[in-house]
Amino acid sequence: MKKERSLFRKTSLLFFLILAFGFLFGGAINWVHSSKIPWVGDWENYVETKAKEAGIKIIYLRRAHEIFEENRLLFIDARSAEKFQEKHIKRAVSLPFDDFENRPNLLGQILEIKDPVVIYCQNRSCDDGLLLAQELREMGKTNLLYYVDGFELWEAEGCSIDSEISE
Repeated sequence: MKKERSLFRKTSLLFFLILAFGFLFGGAINWVHSSKIPWVGDWENYVETKAKEAGIKIIYLRRAHEIFEENRLLFIDARSAEKFQEKHIKRAVSLPFDDFENRPNLLGQILEIKDPVVIYCQNRSCDDGLLLAQELREMGKTNLLYYVDGFELWEAEGCSIDSEISE
């Protein structure tokens, strides 16, 4: 019984020492790193703030829906292919941020479009759309609109969606 208590105390002490070391080490790295992770922040508006800082034009639900109803601009879904197949904004094309380099034909077509394109992600805290917009801009596509509210609000507001798998 004494050996079990002693082993439990040693294990507990070791656990807390490792935890404390990890916390201190992580904090120290965050303190000296050039792109710090904020301890406390406004995460709901984080992506929107980053888009504004990057100079990417932001649109909200009302304007995105108006553009959709005009049916003249392309909507690009930056979410995963799986999410796109489940549901997406009607007439949108899938160009997942984590796989866009493997889609050269679609990428080339998008870069050739003269009109602006509308890029979206899942919601306001999903940054894949912003990251895709930044990549497209670096490739020369400067007329981008970033629909920051994302698919969740689009669907919640009853806007047109498609849940069929496009072949």
